[in-house]
This record gives sequence, C-alpha cells and structure tokens, in this order.
Amino acid sequence: MEYLENIISTLDEAEKQHFDGMREQLEAANTWHSIDTKAAVLAAQLSAEVDQLQRAVKANGLVYKTEMKNGAVMHRKNPEHTLLQESRSRLFSVLKELGMTAGSRSRLRMDAGADTETDVIAELRAQLD
Repeated sequence: MEYLENIISTLDEAEKQHFDGMREQLEAANTWHSIDTKAAVLAAQLSAEVDQLQRAVKANGLVYKTEMKNGAVMHRKNPEHTLLQESRSRLFSVLKELGMTAGSRSRLRMDAGADTETDVIAELRAQLD
C-alpha cells in the first residue's frame, strides 16, 4: 500500500481533487479497488490537464493570426486546442477502463447481469403467483 500512497503523493492540489472525486464516485458505485489507484491517478492528472487546457483555449481562442512575410494574415489552429482534444481522448479512454462512462457501465452491468436477470425474472414470477 505504501507504493500506492507514494503515487498519490505525486499529485498536485488540482489533481488530488480530481482523484478524490473519482474515488468517491467509484466507491459509491461499489466498483473501487486499490488496484485501480494507478489508473485513477492517471485519470486525475489528465482531468486536471484538460481543465488547464480548456482555460487556455477559452482565453486564447481556437485560432490565432500570424502575419506572413508578404504581409498577408494567416489564421492557424491554436496548438493548445489540439492538445486539449488529445488529452480529452486519453482521459476518455482511462475513464472507460475505470467504468466511469455510460457505455462501460452498461458493459459491466451486462457482464454481471446474468445473475441479476435471473433474479428479476424470479421476482416477476413471484409477484404473479
């Protein structure tokens, strides 16, 4: 467990808040296990990175202007926006692995659902009897 605590201790304040929030959500969903710590730390770091990049894109816009040698103005895509898109994609991948997206939760329920489905059918039959 000391190894996992060391990983968590590397987080800055914003990342720690994201980590704590994710852990609370996973615990509330009864899906948290300490083995998920490393993935949750990565998700927290990516989530904080997305927040930071989102603020930068809001402040600087999606495009910027640059003047060419001939005096013409060229509009270019803000590199922060590209980084934001990449970070969002990586974050979404990690969230899926942790079961924190609608699709991944559905798959988890389907995997665990065989027993639950039988229970529901048994309950309905009992109500009809």
